[in-house]
Amino acid sequence: MPWDAAGQTTIASIERKDRIDEGLGSAVDSFRKGKKMARLFFALLLLLFAVPARATTIVEVVLDDVSYPIDLQALPSLDALAQAGTSFRAAMTPMPLCTPSRISLLTGLHPDSHGVYVNDIKLADLSDTIATRLQAQGFRTAIVGKLGNRVEGMARPPGWDKYQILIKHSDLGAEDQTHWVANRSADFLRDCKTDGVDCFLYSAPVAPHGPLDGPPECQCVPIAPKPPGVALDDRTWERRQRALCGLNGLIDKLQRVAPVDTFFVVVGDNGFIIDDTWKTGKNELVLDALRVPLVIKGPGIATSVRNEIATPMDVAATILDLAGTTKPSIDGRSLLPLTLGVKGEDWKGSFTARIPEE
Repeated sequence: MPWDAAGQTTIASIERKDRIDEGLGSAVDSFRKGKKMARLFFALLLLLFAVPARATTIVEVVLDDVSYPIDLQALPSLDALAQAGTSFRAAMTPMPLCTPSRISLLTGLHPDSHGVYVNDIKLADLSDTIATRLQAQGFRTAIVGKLGNRVEGMARPPGWDKYQILIKHSDLGAEDQTHWVANRSADFLRDCKTDGVDCFLYSAPVAPHGPLDGPPECQCVPIAPKPPGVALDDRTWERRQRALCGLNGLIDKLQRVAPVDTFFVVVGDNGFIIDDTWKTGKNELVLDALRVPLVIKGPGIATSVRNEIATPMDVAATILDLAGTTKPSIDGRSLLPLTLGVKGEDWKGSFTARIPEE
């Protein structure tokens, strides 16, 4: 029965092939279903574990005529920032005068580069600043308070989404100048937090620069007694302490309302001489006029005290570095490596600070 045997063999082969095809079809269907399930599972994982990029907020608070270190006793909020971040004991301004120093903070240029040596902001070229750079990168920007001296009649410089500068003290109404700056700065930060966007705030109170004002009740710390050797009369000393008290409240308020993980950079424009071994004031090439407070705090910033010289130009470069912005051609160098704990033996070559211990 060769035919039957061959026929049976053929039929068996066909049945076996059908079973194989059926198995392959089921496997393919299972694979396709499994692939869909894998895609669905992967999508669920993305939904569960994907973390949206957190917005970057940078707050620069520029202090006016703070005498370092005497005035720091009235600024516990600044001390708290320093305890949680990096403070620079040898921060110096290249020119101890408000407007030239502030132009350096905004442009990253030395006075010899930006060319302004007097208190007249209208002489400055503010077409390329940290504000224009950050705004071009998508940051929402605001300046509140003091831009510089002699702003009357000045055209609004580019780079600022919010531009609320102090022009005349009489324009403040019932608010003293520090509260005026604090309240408007806080409003900007609240909006940044609500909208979840990258923000840069340049908050520039005038205190303790004159006219000296502040809350009638100094609620932050008791009025410190005037140290020996201070050339200010008792009334001026007390008024200055109250102005510093208001400034302390501003720093505290901005910390409370700012988004989580905000970078804070607090820096002075110049120092102030109040020692009776020299005339009071500034615009003199002596340490008390040149030395300024500088504190940087934020995510990843080490808790440390640095002795390297830091300048307003370096502060501008640091802010651009924090924002991840392409740096323009400026005279400063980012302080960020120093705030991350990097050794600074070669910092600015031979310009190593020699500041005596307090």
